[in-house]
Amino acid sequence: MLMPALVSTEEVRRLCQLMGLSDWTRLEVDDIPLDEAEIIRQALGPIARRVDPEDFRCGLVKELLHGRKGAFNLTNNHPLLTGMLALNHLLEEADYYQDERIRAVQTSLSLAIQAGDGARIGQLYHELVNLYRPAGDRRGAAFE
Repeated sequence: MLMPALVSTEEVRRLCQLMGLSDWTRLEVDDIPLDEAEIIRQALGPIARRVDPEDFRCGLVKELLHGRKGAFNLTNNHPLLTGMLALNHLLEEADYYQDERIRAVQTSLSLAIQAGDGARIGQLYHELVNLYRPAGDRRGAAFE
């Protein structure tokens, strides 16, 4: 049995235009610019501002699996619904998307090592060390 879309494509386009976002109905890559993630994070209100912007962006990318790319299209890539899913997970567990960020930095570090890019290696090393710190150490008192 096919389920009807819970949110129309037209509604997603309208909201994206209203919020100043790219057309999320046409997202082909699993990457969301940090500036768009920040627009959504701010729109979700004060509680959303307690989460790390990059963690939130990673969460949006992951939660798009519940949109047009997923087996069940729950959100139709609606930015606010996708944002609410990511925010909910991050508020329950601050490190919810951490493993994915660690893998991405490890991959970039490996490429920098292969290229012999010393400056980039140092930058990525420090980023990786920071990712392995407990959430409270990375984000200060945001989750206290």
